[in-house]
Amino acid sequence: TVALNPGERHDLGTIGLDPGIRLSGRLLTPSAEPVSGGQVSLRLANDPPYLRGSEGISSFSATSDLEGRFEVGGLKPDTYQVRAEAQGFAEVKVTEVVTEDRDLGDLYLAEGCRLMGRVSDRTGGPVPSLVVEARRGSLENLVGARRTATDGEGLFSFEHLATDNYGIVVKQRERKLRE
Repeated sequence: TVALNPGERHDLGTIGLDPGIRLSGRLLTPSAEPVSGGQVSLRLANDPPYLRGSEGISSFSATSDLEGRFEVGGLKPDTYQVRAEAQGFAEVKVTEVVTEDRDLGDLYLAEGCRLMGRVSDRTGGPVPSLVVEARRGSLENLVGARRTATDGEGLFSFEHLATDNYGIVVKQRERKLRE
């Protein structure tokens, strides 16, 4: 605390910042090739459930370089949910307790799964323009739900899903009212 009186000037000098803890690693394909441009994000593992589908209260991110390497800095000691993803692969999630600088080593992205189907009415005709959600784990889980829409033939598909159980929900598109 610095008390200043009217007209006084006080030089605080140099203020050093704590760089925090660094978490690093490398993203690889299933065949051990580096993944360039992959996204790695961290959030506090104890963020409230309503924030888990978003960036969260305390979130950090990095992009992997040409060798698949990434580094996230400025962390405080805590437990973090680490999520790695890249185009064409299923996301990988791990939970890590971070107390000091740490190298996670190699994180292997998995080939994604494809889930597809067709929505029809009672007569078997296609139903276009419906919202289809794939909810990982259960129908109640809205965190990280993937969404798509049915096409003119009532067809839908989800690409690059992680291996897991999914609940599927089909619903009408929400319509915005004119003001």
